[in-house]
Amino acid sequence: MSKFGVFDENGLPLAFFSEDLHGCRRLLTYDDQGNIISDQPNPDCIIPEDAVEIRDSQWQELINHPGYRRWNGSSVEPYLPPVSSLDVNAERQRRLLAGKVINGVHVTGDDARNLTNLALASQMRISAGDTSTITVFRDGWNIDHELSPPQIMSLWQQSSEYVSALYAASWALKALDPIPSDFDDDRRWPKA
Repeated sequence: MSKFGVFDENGLPLAFFSEDLHGCRRLLTYDDQGNIISDQPNPDCIIPEDAVEIRDSQWQELINHPGYRRWNGSSVEPYLPPVSSLDVNAERQRRLLAGKVINGVHVTGDDARNLTNLALASQMRISAGDTSTITVFRDGWNIDHELSPPQIMSLWQQSSEYVSALYAASWALKALDPIPSDFDDDRRWPKA
């Protein structure tokens, strides 16, 4: 049975139909020799008029690569969707979570809250004249580091600067129209 597709202005599929599920478009009547003697529209068919008949292999290609194949009017072709700000946000988040190595300490996005709290405590110690009390900080590689209050403050400051630079890079990318397809290239982001 034939398959059909309805496509948007970019050739991306909106819906698929099959004659075995949605009814044949035409009602054919044959004589004893197999010749068509009557060809009429099927009033029970629910396949839309604007649906395009496609081969089974084309249907398979479209459903196996959703959003990355489109109908060009006669065949299926590869399609790269435009990059959106959501893609840039996801890349920024990936880089935040991956983190950065600062003075041999791997600081990840998951460490940020802990590091901020340690920095606050370190700042209080420093203002009280204590620059030697050691705090253990476990980094993204699961390695313990014994750090003094000034070392904690330095680590927090450099980590904050990196996070700010990631946000600035993402905002610069999202301001471009269109956003470049190589938005995730390392050269567009601060060095980790």
